[in-house]
Amino acid sequence: MDNRFDFNKIGKRMPYTVPEGIFDEMRENVLKETARSTAASRRRWPSVRTIVMTAAASIAAAIILPTAFNGPHTDSTAAGFDSVERAFANLSSEDQAYMLEIYSEDIFINQ
Repeated sequence: MDNRFDFNKIGKRMPYTVPEGIFDEMRENVLKETARSTAASRRRWPSVRTIVMTAAASIAAAIILPTAFNGPHTDSTAAGFDSVERAFANLSSEDQAYMLEIYSEDIFINQ
């Protein structure tokens, strides 16, 4: 028995057929859809005027909102430290000793 396979004995017959002009029609349909989707995507982008107005509003909000909610800028560090000192003074002597011991062992504060 001869186990060698020879492609030349099979021939060049195509088992599939397609209608005449199908590839030309497919090409036209792809080009039409591509042009339509490209035109639609261009319309979705905002105009330059919209972008500039949005940027200006964002900058104005970044400047105005912090002062509107916090009031005029003051040195809040000194005011905050005074309130911490008052709170520490209101603690019992045992609690004050405990707080000092804990803070002296804190690796993040004592770096």
